Amino acid sequence: MTAAKILLASLALATTRQSGQLTWTEATMPKGLLGPQVTWRGNLWGTHWEQPTVMFYDGAKVNKGGKTVVPRKKFAPSMYATGSGLFLASRGDQYLFTYIKGRKPFKPGEKIRQAFTSAIGNVVSDDGKILNVELSTGAFDNYHQVKGLTSEVEVNITGMTLNQAVNFIEYSPDGLQDFVPTLSGIGIGVPLLPHLICDCGIIKGPIRGYKNTRVVLYGEYVEGNPTLWYNLPDINPMYWAPIMTGTGSNPNGSQDSTEAVRHFHGEVFVPGIGPNEGRLFAFTGDNDSQSSILICDDIADLCNNGTKWANNWAFNRYGSDRVKFLTKGAGAPFCLGAGRQEYRTVELMIDSAKRYGYYIPDQSDATDGDLPGTNTLHIVDLAAKSIRRTTNRVTGTGWVGTYAPDGTILISTDSEFGFFPKPNQYNGNCDEFCHLYALGSDKASLYEVTKFRRSDWNNPAGSVQIDRWPLAFGNLFGWDTTYRVEGGDHAGSLVKSPSLPLSR
Repeated sequence: MTAAKILLASLALATTRQSGQLTWTEATMPKGLLGPQVTWRGNLWGTHWEQPTVMFYDGAKVNKGGKTVVPRKKFAPSMYATGSGLFLASRGDQYLFTYIKGRKPFKPGEKIRQAFTSAIGNVVSDDGKILNVELSTGAFDNYHQVKGLTSEVEVNITGMTLNQAVNFIEYSPDGLQDFVPTLSGIGIGVPLLPHLICDCGIIKGPIRGYKNTRVVLYGEYVEGNPTLWYNLPDINPMYWAPIMTGTGSNPNGSQDSTEAVRHFHGEVFVPGIGPNEGRLFAFTGDNDSQSSILICDDIADLCNNGTKWANNWAFNRYGSDRVKFLTKGAGAPFCLGAGRQEYRTVELMIDSAKRYGYYIPDQSDATDGDLPGTNTLHIVDLAAKSIRRTTNRVTGTGWVGTYAPDGTILISTDSEFGFFPKPNQYNGNCDEFCHLYALGSDKASLYEVTKFRRSDWNNPAGSVQIDRWPLAFGNLFGWDTTYRVEGGDHAGSLVKSPSLPLSR
């Protein structure tokens, strides 16, 4: 069932509402899906926040009778759909065992059990000396034997270290089989930004000797020196290889120029552009010299020659030297823009013709005349590799976007509050709302569809920003209520968070 049909199915008990010239149809969505969602293979898949599980929505109801396929986590996972399976970013407890070697090593993803404690975990890796396990249920001890439930390997434990809240990328080939960790200890937050995991589709290759195989990328969101990884899920979804890692030092964790980039904001792959399978756009931040929109037309070469591409993308340069290299030097063919907040983005919404991409920068760019807390729509010519800055000014700073079931491009802004310019004040011209904008029929202007008031808008100074990003970690179906808006350039669908009342 398509996303549009899912929406229509949810409108069986709809109520029509009107405000000014706008009308919309309201219908209550199932309560089970309260976390990030994806539409995959005709079904809406989602996670539950409080006790993370994976469920899917078949157009009429949440299938709660389906299998719980995610171990309980301390934090809810973010979900990503690819052409060969579902990935999750989550956190859990990680155990590192030392042991007396058994007959053969455990397999990544295999479940192990400790009979004495009844604890069960998923194997992340096993190098013959250290067994890296993600806890699923129970609690291991540091001396009783463990056994693999698939390989039946038995080993005697000689020591154990427990690391709390370790980050994982997990994988399930169909969403119904259990998710197993494929990459651990990496620098991620939970939930992740929408594009940190990127499906590049089938790449001719060869990559590691494999031809015509799918490539999935993951760019870390860390506080300095991120790594870009690749995975060939059709070959081995358990193995991730590093492509490049940023260089530099930043002992204070500040946004200074001693690192090439602070972190990845994401990657978007657009098929059918360029000389090969498609064109990759990668986003980095945060300060001026770290902010860039990078380009790659050869995914196989990127995976095979990480050192070459680390140089192309100036991951070994800092400050003004990095900007000069990417804008006027040898890195210019691989860079759409660098060196200003104008090129700091977490989003690039691609139109249906794959001709243009749309984004609002993550921060105001004073050199363009942006007042603090405001920004403007930017349009990327995907084939020509150029950016046009419009005069269409919006409230807030750019965040993420999504597509309405009818294809309308929606882009949100965040509400910066609590640290700019000082606690309990909004940043410049930001307000207490997260704003949602729709791309107009002229394909060059944004129109405000609605705004979501932060539930912490009047909390005391120092309060946690719990509702800053209403669209950041899910898509249109990530909330309790769906609205169908009709009329003029506002046509499309939008959403209401359970904690943020719709402003009418």
